[in-house]
Amino acid sequence: MRYSKSETTHILGIFNNGDTVTIDVYRLSDNTKVVDSATCSEIGSTGVFGYEFSQTVTQKEEFLWIMSNGEYSKYGKIVLGGYVDAVNDNINQHRNSVEPKIDTTISSRASQESVSAIPTNPLLDNDSRLDNLDATISSRLASNDSRLDNLDATISSRSSHTPADVWSYSNRELTNPDNYKADVSDLAKETTVQSIKSQTDKLKFNTDNDVIATLDGEQVNLTSETEQQIDNIESYVSNPEQYKADVSSLAKESTVQAIKTQTDKLQFTTDNDVKATLDGEAVVLTNDTESQIDNIESTVNQVKAKTDNLPTDPASNTNINNAKDSVIAEIHANKDLIDLLLKTETGNWEIKNNQWIYYDKDGNELFRFNLYDKNGKLSETNVYKRVRA
Repeated sequence: MRYSKSETTHILGIFNNGDTVTIDVYRLSDNTKVVDSATCSEIGSTGVFGYEFSQTVTQKEEFLWIMSNGEYSKYGKIVLGGYVDAVNDNINQHRNSVEPKIDTTISSRASQESVSAIPTNPLLDNDSRLDNLDATISSRLASNDSRLDNLDATISSRSSHTPADVWSYSNRELTNPDNYKADVSDLAKETTVQSIKSQTDKLKFNTDNDVIATLDGEQVNLTSETEQQIDNIESYVSNPEQYKADVSSLAKESTVQAIKTQTDKLQFTTDNDVKATLDGEAVVLTNDTESQIDNIESTVNQVKAKTDNLPTDPASNTNINNAKDSVIAEIHANKDLIDLLLKTETGNWEIKNNQWIYYDKDGNELFRFNLYDKNGKLSETNVYKRVRA
């Protein structure tokens, strides 16, 4: 604990004797870096390095410190707060606020005896203090006080209403319960309602909330509208003219058989193309067909020009298979490296705390590098080289 908000604090870290050690300090309340790569001094030849940290704070603050010699780092947390001078400031501030409100000595106020004499319970009929009330209010005022005119009269003289006016509403007296009690003589009894419920509990419903019923041979009486619809259906069914088909325009069987005799002669390829023989007939091509044939001939000539340049002794299948096997073996031998490259290319990376960290696409760390500037100091800016951590 520090005793003054202006004091300094020494931060210590152990490294190798003769190392070059730097320190970064972050304020944890807002992650602001307040010390950036400051040089730490070795204490004698002990390998203990110190840094004098000076921060003026007016309340409790926490800080993260990181010391590094360029090869490895050490870190810790320091807390600044609890200053005597800050407490003294608070006391003085409170005293300056309270003192003006104490306007007299406490002894000049009511004694404890007077306070204890204040009644805290309701008065009883025999309480002697009631004697202080057994006097007319008018006796406590001067005889010429105009306010006595409001008191020296009976209450009944202040209203023109009769007791019947006060205790009745229209022709219904509130004091007679027969005038406002409810008549429940016509309401159903609980036993009647329960009897009805026992029957309704037996009902079954489908998903459309229609009652599921079984006729069990009972006679069903149809409405006149339903009977009319059934009569109409019966009329259509009994009259063949209503549903017979008109086949006068259809082909005859003899015509269809003659067509089948010709189609049976057709022959097809496996792709269901019709096999045809020209028998020496001349074929007249359209301009579009001739153009397509010209394009095919041009393409064939281009392919021939390529194949003419092929070696007379091309690679054998054995050579090709051997080359393929060699490539596959090389791929398998470097599978881990290929997997790492794929994860690196499809993943993400970030620079944090003077390090370059690589992640795969799922956020798992792959590897990290320490970053240095030209002077060999750890740095996130002006990076000169990286070393695998």
